[in-house]
Amino acid sequence: MLENFRGNKIAEALINTVFKKCKEMGYTKIYLRTEHTAEYYQKRGWTFLENTVDEYGEETTVFYMSLK
Repeated sequence: MLENFRGNKIAEALINTVFKKCKEMGYTKIYLRTEHTAEYYQKRGWTFLENTVDEYGEETTVFYMSLK
């Protein structure tokens, strides 16, 4: 069922909304962590910060994006 929603750029629209709101609030940089979709964010211009292990022992990748 979820595959039916792939390719509709839903994630891109959500991310762009977050960018807009963060800029409105005066942020110049935002961060995110992901356990499974690092390649997705790398392809979209996010900058790799580090690989780490969270408080639950799960490996995660941290990225940031400068908001200009």
